[in-house]
Amino acid sequence: INLVEKCYPSLIPHLSSCKSPQGMMGSLIKSHLSKRIGVSPEMLEVVSVMPCVAKKDEIARPALSTTHSINDKPVRIHDTDHVLTTRELAKLIKLACIPFNSLPETAYDDPFGASTGAAALFGVTGGVLEAALRTVYEVVTGKEAAPLAFADVRGLGIREATLDLAGTKINVAICHGIANTHKLLQEVVAGTSKYHLIEI
Repeated sequence: INLVEKCYPSLIPHLSSCKSPQGMMGSLIKSHLSKRIGVSPEMLEVVSVMPCVAKKDEIARPALSTTHSINDKPVRIHDTDHVLTTRELAKLIKLACIPFNSLPETAYDDPFGASTGAAALFGVTGGVLEAALRTVYEVVTGKEAAPLAFADVRGLGIREATLDLAGTKINVAICHGIANTHKLLQEVVAGTSKYHLIEI
């Protein structure tokens, strides 16, 4: 978002209005999980572990906070309170001498219950795009997408695919890395991009 705001402001109206997966999870924890476990939202500290340092800036955005009623008063609270990069977490684990290889296995913590396949996709590059495409495909065609139908959009660099939605060809791309992002966005601004949907 920062890159588009600073370098490609003409593209702002074309950005998704959805929160990032980090923003969605923080909002769910503070809005729904807090009620389920009987804890006021301001008492919860949500910490995200993310690969991208830009996520630290993201949590301060007004769009990533929610107004909650606390003691019958509206209070605006950040959905996510802190962000650690994966490198920072690795350093903390090393500093604390946590012996991962000898830790006992425990059950998966699933505070929201079983998730959909689309939810599992959100954590991989291209996963948000793939989840959106699967949903659109099923809504438009009335059929479930084949498991490998969207494999081309996963991975690093610039990946592209064309999806046939009941006779309409949809060109999509996912992009990983700042240089690739600039390349794709410059094509969009120049009007030479063939893509209908891009995940960065």
